[in-house]
Amino acid sequence: MPSNAALALGKSLFIRCLLLAVDPRVSELVQNWSSNLLRKALGKRYVELIKHPPLPPRAAIPPPSPRRKPDDPAPDALSLDALRAQIPKIFAPWIVALGLEPVHAEDGLLRLTMPVAPELVHVGGVMCGQASMAAADTAMVLLMMRELGEFRPMTTVQLQSTFIRPVSGARCTIEARLLRRGRNLAFGQIDLLDEQGRLAVQSTTTYALL
Repeated sequence: MPSNAALALGKSLFIRCLLLAVDPRVSELVQNWSSNLLRKALGKRYVELIKHPPLPPRAAIPPPSPRRKPDDPAPDALSLDALRAQIPKIFAPWIVALGLEPVHAEDGLLRLTMPVAPELVHVGGVMCGQASMAAADTAMVLLMMRELGEFRPMTTVQLQSTFIRPVSGARCTIEARLLRRGRNLAFGQIDLLDEQGRLAVQSTTTYALL
């Protein structure tokens, strides 16, 4: 059976271990009480085995940072005006002629509008699929530029499109979403909506950052 002194020592050490999680004012009282308990149990052989420096005051929890509005750019993200200015500098003239217009942005998402110009309508009276895929590819590049805060060389590794319904009317909407971005690859989804807001074309894409 353990002696009374050993039990007292064990109890005191256990209490001292709990002091780290206790308010400093309470911990000082408990520490003095445990020291007295050891002194009485060990008598003249009492030794201050553990000395705790005063606990620093608890750090104040900083207030949460204000939440950004959906249209506010993320830190270092390109604004909509900056994206518009970059389009004629980066893309081929026939892509510029598509008339893509960034209208809304938030983290991981970019929305654009595009006129369904007569030059994009084939003999069936609806927008050709080639224009839809070009718009999807361009929208994803613009989203990547916004997320990176600048234009960086990149190349399309894969672009797959599913044509759900024909696109007619005067204008369509393109929504590009960044699904995942690693160090070298980025994955995205682009939805093209017709003038009534119905999903017409859905594309998935993979980009390699060079």
